[in-house]
Amino acid sequence: MKKPSIVLCNHGSFIDFIFAGKLLYKNDFNFITARLYFYHKLLGSTLKNIGCFPKSMFASDLESTKNCMRVLAEGRVLAMMPEARLSTVGVFEDIQSNTHSFLKKSAVPIYTICFKGDYFANPKWGNGCRRGAIVEAELDLLLSAEQVKKMSADEIEAKVTERLYYNEFEWLESRPEIRYKNRKLAEGLENILSICPKCQKSHTIKTKGKKIYCEECGYLTELDERYQFVNEFCFKNFAEWYNWQKAEIAKKIDQDENFSLSSPVTLRHSDQTGKNLTRFAGEGVCTLPIEG
Repeated sequence: MKKPSIVLCNHGSFIDFIFAGKLLYKNDFNFITARLYFYHKLLGSTLKNIGCFPKSMFASDLESTKNCMRVLAEGRVLAMMPEARLSTVGVFEDIQSNTHSFLKKSAVPIYTICFKGDYFANPKWGNGCRRGAIVEAELDLLLSAEQVKKMSADEIEAKVTERLYYNEFEWLESRPEIRYKNRKLAEGLENILSICPKCQKSHTIKTKGKKIYCEECGYLTELDERYQFVNEFCFKNFAEWYNWQKAEIAKKIDQDENFSLSSPVTLRHSDQTGKNLTRFAGEGVCTLPIEG
């Protein structure tokens, strides 16, 4: 790889860092990592030793910005996952616009690492890795330094989005030989599936093993070894179910100018002892009204 340079990775699973490190280990690279993981003394020390540095998520972070510029100024490889969060249903998330402005100002070569199959191997909501998983990871040059200098931030954004876009269910259709094995394959889906399609009740979904239930309706369906629903369920897979939920909430927002979402929450802060990532720091109610 030419240096200095930037590597952008899509981000379907927490284990992406392992595969990215495998592809980049011959290069002098530094990885932007969520500040949360540095709260734990042992984990934080390990991350620093392998070249990671922290960033506060979804907030301006001057320290992180300075570290990014330092990596490039010293002729190293800056690696990041610009989606800045794990995918919920295995589909590419959007990237904040200031990321593309940063890429433009950097004026260095931009590489990409595109993952396929990582989400299904260890999904955000899931309970551990799945046996039988295959993960594909490809490192390639996206734009040369000369191209970055000539292009606008919007043009860079279009190129980055085109290259990093992924849809895990579409990818899985092209790999008919893959079968995922886990006795708790469906457990955790209740964290992203919140509305029952039969009774329309909210927060009644439960899972056990491969089966999915509603506290009101009883048994609904279950997952097969390719993450598809069985028994001619009303949705083909959980991505369709999740997208239906979003559409239902969008309807309620359009119909009610005072619509809001509200839930009891627990407040957590960095653990002062460094033995854990976070500590209990209070509780309250989080409300998301129309205004934000």
